[in-house]
Amino acid sequence: MVSVSADEKRYLREVERHFLKRRGSPLLVSPRDWALVMSWFEQGIPLSLVIAGIDEVFDRREERGTPHRVRSLSLCRPAVEDLWEDRGSRLAAGRAFSGDPDGGAGSGAEERQRLADALRAEVLKLRRAVAVLGEKGAERFQGISLELEGIAEDLLRGAGLPTAGRASGCRGRAGESCVEEAPAAPGEAIRARRSGAGETGRSGGERRNSRGETGRARSRGGRAGGRRRSGKQAAEAHRAIESRLVQADQEIGAILLGESSESDLAAARQQALERLASHRKHMSSSIYDQTLARAVENRLRDRHGLRRLSLLLLLE
Repeated sequence: MVSVSADEKRYLREVERHFLKRRGSPLLVSPRDWALVMSWFEQGIPLSLVIAGIDEVFDRREERGTPHRVRSLSLCRPAVEDLWEDRGSRLAAGRAFSGDPDGGAGSGAEERQRLADALRAEVLKLRRAVAVLGEKGAERFQGISLELEGIAEDLLRGAGLPTAGRASGCRGRAGESCVEEAPAAPGEAIRARRSGAGETGRSGGERRNSRGETGRARSRGGRAGGRRRSGKQAAEAHRAIESRLVQADQEIGAILLGESSESDLAAARQQALERLASHRKHMSSSIYDQTLARAVENRLRDRHGLRRLSLLLLLE
């Protein structure tokens, strides 16, 4: 009998619940739809993105007044997979790259701390996995561990949080620049940004006052400009960190597939085949092959407790 993890059960249940809620019908999800959801799970598409994709389809149809009911999840597939393709850049990855890092619970600083903690937990798992991989795989895992530690530090620096006493400076791959400058002390980056926004407002006000405009209008313009710059910088920071995570995630998968023992690979493939057996007839050949490859890799990850790396997945 194929065992199903608690995470997988929750994923399937929540997708079904949300789809039926938006569809407004008690009809059951079809076997073909279950196969699609299984493929999303094995690809590592976050539950939050699947929910967002479903909402996007239903919201568009409601805005257009489309009378026909969405009867299948397959109609939501393009929206879900488009969101995943750009790793949710049309959504906010929590508030980790936006909002006020000095805020209270749920603020950017808190979510950056959560991300950093999650990455450091993955580093510990990678180091434990080194013991069962060959010398080449172990060496490559060590390099990924350093990269993930560097990403965690960059996340913390961006919110002016302490970085566990490690030396400052970018820990990214050769040739990459840090996403954000490291502050001299916690909170200094936040104060500097606020001070800079104020200076922008003041200088803008002086120019406008010389033309007879009021200081209040100038101040509002300065704040609006600051928000636009902040939003652009947040998007750039999100893309840069996500790109590094995706590269590290792909390398982890390649190492597991290339350096695991033949017995581990055979066991992972057998488990993957059993998990997809009931869904195979509802998948196209290309989708089945893609999902099977992902499932084999995921079973190897499960053996070491390794998660897929993405900002949205780490925040779930």
